[in-house]
Amino acid sequence: MQGKDEKVLPALLAVLVVGAIIGFVNGAGIIYLKISPFVMTLGMSGVITGLVIITNHGNSQGMLAPIMTAIIARPVIFGIPGAIIIWAVFAVIMWLILERTPYGKNLFAIGVNRVTAKLSGVNVTGMVLLTYALAGALAAFGGFMVVGNTGVVFLSLGAPFLFPSIAAVAVGGTLLSGGKGSYFGSMAGALVLILITSLLTTMQMMDSIRQMVLGGTLLILISIYGRQKGFRQ
Repeated sequence: MQGKDEKVLPALLAVLVVGAIIGFVNGAGIIYLKISPFVMTLGMSGVITGLVIITNHGNSQGMLAPIMTAIIARPVIFGIPGAIIIWAVFAVIMWLILERTPYGKNLFAIGVNRVTAKLSGVNVTGMVLLTYALAGALAAFGGFMVVGNTGVVFLSLGAPFLFPSIAAVAVGGTLLSGGKGSYFGSMAGALVLILITSLLTTMQMMDSIRQMVLGGTLLILISIYGRQKGFRQ
């Protein structure tokens, strides 16, 4: 953007396209190479990080456009930051996509049982590739929002959000094995984790303790959801 407001939209478009391409590659690896989703996505994260280091020699250059900070980080309407408003808008959009479209119905069907979904006429391969491409684009948009909120960028800027984001989805009631979940649930999970983190911070707990609490919460929920998958099978 080089600090120019008129370059924000072209930069955002580039970010979304690159994120979608990375997500598509993730989906292809999972579908065609049968790689575990967690392994594929985390492995790709390492690959992309390496490419960034090679390309930029570890140095981020450029300047943030003023309009990004004005919209995302500062109060926009009734003292509410723009990031909260954008989050609420996305909540409605994701609810409509997941609950009120054939895409959402087919996506949950694949999560429950891919074989049954395929026999029911769902294009499983196409759906998975599209979903991972969409996930990549949304993750890239999330990174764009973080940069606008913090006003800085460095290689590990998103690292603190990786673990809590997985935990928020699990706490929000989404089965990591697939077939059940909602965006509103993930929002609620994120708010719960924020409250827990704030409480631990108020109690002056060390960062290592906070990470242990998040990790323990995630492990407990994954073990519970893993049993549920076994029951369904």
